[in-house]
Amino acid sequence: MAKGWTLLLLYLHISPVLCLKCLQCVGTSSMCRMIVRTCPSYETTCISLAYSSQDGNTVMKGCSTTQLCNQTSIIDTGSRSVYMTATCCESDFCNLNRYSTAPVFSNRLECNSCRSPMLDCSYPYQSIFCDEVNNNCVDLVTEEWWNGVSSRSSYVKGCGSGKTEQCMDVFAFNTGSYQRYTYLSCCNGANRCNDGRLSIPMLTNNNGISCFGCMETGNNECAVENQVPVRCKGMLIRCMQAFGKY
Repeated sequence: MAKGWTLLLLYLHISPVLCLKCLQCVGTSSMCRMIVRTCPSYETTCISLAYSSQDGNTVMKGCSTTQLCNQTSIIDTGSRSVYMTATCCESDFCNLNRYSTAPVFSNRLECNSCRSPMLDCSYPYQSIFCDEVNNNCVDLVTEEWWNGVSSRSSYVKGCGSGKTEQCMDVFAFNTGSYQRYTYLSCCNGANRCNDGRLSIPMLTNNNGISCFGCMETGNNECAVENQVPVRCKGMLIRCMQAFGKY
């Protein structure tokens, strides 16, 4: 019985010595005042956890269980994005390194974001982080005219997909009574590269091409006898026929 008590006392005496020691702090990647913490027996790793948002980077260091280790998560609400990543190690003071989310998320493009029905996206813009499919920052401007009067417009900034060399174009058509211009521009050379403002390039010069035009609204406008000749301008160099729902 005496031997049993001796072994128990010996175990109680040495168990604190076997507990892991980690550095503990809460701060930023460049300023995190660390202290030494002796971990409880159930926390067997040292952790460095960083999360990043528009408000800045925050770093947390300390003791942890293995369930929290080596995880990366992204929360993107459109108006706000939070990135979180954690790494662990299992020796005393091993979480000494500076740590942030920047290296982990450097491959995600950040773009300016806005949506306006009146071509008046205002600065400062919000920002969003693009997913792996949308690899460009884009501006998309649309304006419509009925009988020479602007009737609808929109301005959108955000993320988009496609090859950059093919991602700058104007889609426009003119039926005589109805005109629509959509201007797309994109970039991916730097975060928030879509910082400028686009304007619809007005087409005023006649290019010598004429087409028949109509815009069907249910009143037989596109019957042959009701179609009108339209003089094409600028880059509008083809006659076209399209069907769709307006």
